[in-house]
Amino acid sequence: MATLRAEYLWRIRRRVVIVDSPEFKKASERWARGLHKLLADKFTPRALKRFKNRVRFYAMIRGKGEEVVTPLSGISDPHLVAIGAMEKSGLMRTGPLLRENFDVERLMASKLSDKLKEEAKAAFAALTENSEAEEVMKEASRVMK
Repeated sequence: MATLRAEYLWRIRRRVVIVDSPEFKKASERWARGLHKLLADKFTPRALKRFKNRVRFYAMIRGKGEEVVTPLSGISDPHLVAIGAMEKSGLMRTGPLLRENFDVERLMASKLSDKLKEEAKAAFAALTENSEAEEVMKEASRVMK
């Protein structure tokens, strides 16, 4: 009986497919192009996959919908993607979201478009406005190491 139950649960689990939101997809595409400019040959297909998985992990922690309220609930998909991209590029060190961990000067001097630069600054501001969100991101970064 337990074997049948386990098999049933396994089949249900395999049918669950999570689809990225259009907003998430667009932000991922924008930042993938930006990361390619910043990291050049270091931004391999495998690095792109790790980047997207990291950001999907952040989105999973945030939760989806209004019925689930988490410290990251107010953070949009583009902001989560921007945070992941800044971490990937080294513009922001993982860990505490302190001003000294966000290299604004390097961001502004980078090859990124002005739109991505503004998006990065807005994402950092959105996270630092909420101390609980800061703690969640710090823990998520620790888990992802």
